[in-house]
Amino acid sequence: MGNKELKKYVVKALIALFILGTIYPDGSSVVFTWLIIIYLAISTYKYFTKNKKEKSKWKMSEQELSLKNDINNHLKNHDHIVVNDNITLKFTKDDKDIYKRLGVFFYGEYVCQLLDFRSFDIDTYQTILESMNFAEKTTEAEPEQLKAETFIERINEYNTDIKHEEISNYLYLTSSLLTNIAVLEAKGVSDSSKTRKLYMYYLPILMDILDNYCNMKDNKYVAADVKAMEEKLIKTIILCNEALKTLLASLNEEDILNMSVNMSTLESILKKDGLIKTAGMEKVKESVK
Repeated sequence: MGNKELKKYVVKALIALFILGTIYPDGSSVVFTWLIIIYLAISTYKYFTKNKKEKSKWKMSEQELSLKNDINNHLKNHDHIVVNDNITLKFTKDDKDIYKRLGVFFYGEYVCQLLDFRSFDIDTYQTILESMNFAEKTTEAEPEQLKAETFIERINEYNTDIKHEEISNYLYLTSSLLTNIAVLEAKGVSDSSKTRKLYMYYLPILMDILDNYCNMKDNKYVAADVKAMEEKLIKTIILCNEALKTLLASLNEEDILNMSVNMSTLESILKKDGLIKTAGMEKVKESVK
């Protein structure tokens, strides 16, 4: 609380005490006296409560203050701030405080406000502050058209280096599922709208994870951490494989539907033309069972 607020409180208290001591010096009006006491008590409570709230307000660190102008100037001419290859910052709402306006985006997807990290993950928040890049970005070349084959090769390379049997087996399955997608792509029947996120987001993230694991797995100084991370890595690869199975089913959905329709149509035509007898159909059903 500022000096003005403190002066107002002191003046109020002195006026109340003056009234209490001069108008009714003998205490003849008990009701009035209690009203004055209650008024002083409420004023005292409000003063210290407000003062406590003021003190608890977030104050910027020196680093935050030094970055404030850089953030503001950069976002006047750009729509985002680059933190790393995966993370960017953008204005997501209006506020006088520039930090309250910043949202965190991971691969273009909104995660939360920047100050949320300050509340629940101060280490990540600090890393983001230190990694902000205000340099002008050079003109990028046309992005490479990614296909399943690109990731199959990389996964096989990582798998050659990985000695953990369970991780290796799950990665063989990943490679196999991608090979099925590659076959569909080669035939020209793959739906790029369904595989776009797979190549732009999911698989690149998995490649980063595998790259980090391969770099750390033989480091004896972090052996305990690596062992814990291996359990998480197995779960991550399993989830990716399940996602690939779902995607494959989706990519084959139209062919399966067409095949089913064609078979039903052929059966109907054969029946209509009298080429299939009821006894013959019963034999077919029995052989299928």
